Amino acid sequence: MDETAKRDSAGGLAHATLFVYGPGGVRAVRLPSRGTLIAGRSAPADLVIDDASVSREHARFAVGDGRTAVEDLGSTNGTFVRGQRVDRAVLSDGVEIRLGDVVVLFRDPASAALQDHDLDPYDELSDRLDEELARCRVLRHLTSVVAVDTERRGLLAVSTLLRSVLRPIDRVGVFGAGLLLVVLPETGPGGAPALRKLLTDEGLRFGMTTVDAGTGDSGAAAAIERAVTALRGDVPPEATTTGPVFRSAQMLGIVAELRRVAQSQISVLLRGETGTGKDVLATLVHEASHRSGPLCAINCAAIAPSLLEATLFGYERGAFTGADRAMPGLFEQADGGSLFLDEIGELSAAAQAALLRVLESRRVQRLGSTKPVAIDVRIIAATHVDLVKAAAAKSFREDLFYRLEGFGITIPPLRERRDDLEPLVATFIREGNQRHQRTVTGITPLARDVLHAYAFPGNIRELRNAIERAIVVARNSVIDVSDLPERMRAPLLSTSTAPESSQELGNLRERVRTFERQAIHAALRACGGSRKDAAEALGLPLRSLFYKLKELGET
Repeated sequence: MDETAKRDSAGGLAHATLFVYGPGGVRAVRLPSRGTLIAGRSAPADLVIDDASVSREHARFAVGDGRTAVEDLGSTNGTFVRGQRVDRAVLSDGVEIRLGDVVVLFRDPASAALQDHDLDPYDELSDRLDEELARCRVLRHLTSVVAVDTERRGLLAVSTLLRSVLRPIDRVGVFGAGLLLVVLPETGPGGAPALRKLLTDEGLRFGMTTVDAGTGDSGAAAAIERAVTALRGDVPPEATTTGPVFRSAQMLGIVAELRRVAQSQISVLLRGETGTGKDVLATLVHEASHRSGPLCAINCAAIAPSLLEATLFGYERGAFTGADRAMPGLFEQADGGSLFLDEIGELSAAAQAALLRVLESRRVQRLGSTKPVAIDVRIIAATHVDLVKAAAAKSFREDLFYRLEGFGITIPPLRERRDDLEPLVATFIREGNQRHQRTVTGITPLARDVLHAYAFPGNIRELRNAIERAIVVARNSVIDVSDLPERMRAPLLSTSTAPESSQELGNLRERVRTFERQAIHAALRACGGSRKDAAEALGLPLRSLFYKLKELGET
């Protein structure tokens, strides 16, 4: 073992460090305090591991905001954390990683210090939250997540304050260098008053969200992101309808109509394919209405029919087995505000009848109660189902359809509003840079052509995921064709000039390389061999063009 490894393993570790176990002994490699380190079998990898099971560029270690993550770079033999193959995982002190057959131990003194203060690393807190949400699905309880800004007071000092008011079942964990997360089981929107008072009295900024585990957007990652967003006061870019995200004439017209309708009390029905942004437009309608109450939401397709009435209308203590306390439903929680019923077309016949009664009477009655409660709720519904055809087929109540469609509008799929594509890409690049601590500045013209040629069956949600993936795997400051998912590259590749030999055909990765080589050669010929001018023609920084040429073996 070398001297650095001896010193670090003896307890003098000052930085996050990788201990690489190989035939020649243990090698200690310090990670940067912020940035990335690529491990692979040969250059240009930063950490070269000479082993046949390791790919040329096998994995990336990314350090930022007090966390270290490992990301697989499409390696042949995989990246494993705790014995499970992963695409990406956040690391905690002492975790074992395997790159192919090579074992790497991750040690982080900051993470170890946090464990001494009973603070969960992010991945463990996320796992605990997912377990809590699974329990909530069975017991029909709510869970809240709080994000706390600790920069002014320090992470450990704030955690000590929090412990003075938290229950034994509550968990505290680390999101980043200046943020703590608190998971509050069995806590609704108005819960944890002692914690709220403490945070307010101490002048600590915080954001809180409550998760209904019966909805489709109830995963740990989504809940944590909402809490952090609430803390920072960020507005989701999709909801900024006056900004560059909505550029197409279709969407600008739809937004204008929804803003006018929002001032009335009429119900709104949003129709369109999955992933077109109906939830974003529902938020727009609520915010433009200036209603004083909150916007509550439920995915009607994601909650069991037997639980739907209890979720919507609430229940009294003893109404059924497990109802150990009274619980207001979403209609009562949304009083004075709006209720977004997503995937309304998936409601059962019984739920449709119950919903119709509430819409007609404007009163809700909890399960187990004989006393109706008056409500003032604006209904916004969304569906990808053709409700006119469903009503004709008797699978959806016609009278309920007319109640819901006070104002109905169809949201076009992304493939029919291509003018929105590039502003959406710019928005998702900005989001991805913040989330993954990257500095991607844009997208090459070739990659832009690939996106414009793709049909996007998953619409905006699919585009967001594709851009986030590209940001994670991109080797340069701009997203290139090879950074996009294979399903998106395939149409453009199939129209490119066919390779001259079967060896050139190869797999899809080799076809991408062939396409890039042809495009670069064409640009160089057109620019008289000037690499600077060719880089500008291709929309690449000059250093990226040099990197591409080196990667293609043509320097």
